[in-house]
Amino acid sequence: MANFVLVQNGLALARVEIVAWCLGKDPSSVDDEVLRNLARAFEAVEHSLVARQTFVVNFTRITQDDSTVDGWMEFCNQLPKNFALALCDCSFSLQSDFSFKIGRSYQWSKSSESLLYLSNESENDADFEQSSVVLAEDAYLKQQVKDCYVTFNEYKSSQVVEVRNGMGRLRSTKMWASGYFDATRMLGDPDVFPWLVSKLTDQIELVFAEIVEREKRFDPVVRLLACTRNGAVLAAASRRLLPDVDTVVLDVVERFAPAHAPIEYYDGSSGLSQGINHAQQPFERYIYIGDFVIVGTELQLARLHGLYRGIPVEGAVVIGNVAEVDALTNETVSETLTPTCTNVCRVQSLFSLTEVCPSLRYQFPNVETD
Repeated sequence: MANFVLVQNGLALARVEIVAWCLGKDPSSVDDEVLRNLARAFEAVEHSLVARQTFVVNFTRITQDDSTVDGWMEFCNQLPKNFALALCDCSFSLQSDFSFKIGRSYQWSKSSESLLYLSNESENDADFEQSSVVLAEDAYLKQQVKDCYVTFNEYKSSQVVEVRNGMGRLRSTKMWASGYFDATRMLGDPDVFPWLVSKLTDQIELVFAEIVEREKRFDPVVRLLACTRNGAVLAAASRRLLPDVDTVVLDVVERFAPAHAPIEYYDGSSGLSQGINHAQQPFERYIYIGDFVIVGTELQLARLHGLYRGIPVEGAVVIGNVAEVDALTNETVSETLTPTCTNVCRVQSLFSLTEVCPSLRYQFPNVETD
């Protein structure tokens, strides 16, 4: 069972879509079973709370309310005594439903455009801001990224070509670095993976909206593109959480990396493995999904693939990137390296890897080290 609740920065946090998704339900809906599991998860962390805690329930991407009055009463009754409950990122219709269902026993002490706040202590009106939720979630995942970094002195793998003076090189690249970010540690952890995917989906929605707004006169069709196994896992899971999932196409180009093998291509629109020569649909655009961008070779190969198919890569969403790499900095729009393409590609990452691990060092090959 996944870790539904994070205790971070003075908050106990949960995302409804994670609970619903892990229960095998529609991740855009909340019902009484989701609420019961959510209440149990809050109860399970009560012993770790050092003081009166605000329980935060994040309703990002929740559009359907199938819960009942009894379900909400049971949920509130299971919470620890003297609780404060914040429901954030609620649509107007959800706010109306929840206010009616919970308001019979509790009074809302704070309400805003997308936030409902209640407490069973009438004199308490906590100073709660939704921005604190983002900071707490980011702090948790930042630590997970830091934990998946290993130095080449510690990392034992057949993929390591050699190590010199604390700097090593993987078989897949000619760049030397002090360590390696092993994304499989996060992808293989059932407590971390749902939170990682949910946060990546937040970024995908932002890039998706930017492309649609920029190209709205053409009514663009936006597809997801993954070029590695890690990227395919992240893209497939994120696609599941996106609204209107049935209209979002995922294409996977297997082994399309710096050290690549014969290419296998999966076209999500047809559901078949096939060659990469595929007829373009009207005005399509790609969003590249990956784990880490260091030099950017993989991303540039992906962009060349997009050019070949006539579907430019106009956005990239990754867990982390190296901020100093020219034209691939966090939240920086960069011109393509190929003169035949005029589009731009925003690299949107959750974290700058040099901020996560200040000890990270890297260097490009030269005559002495190549």
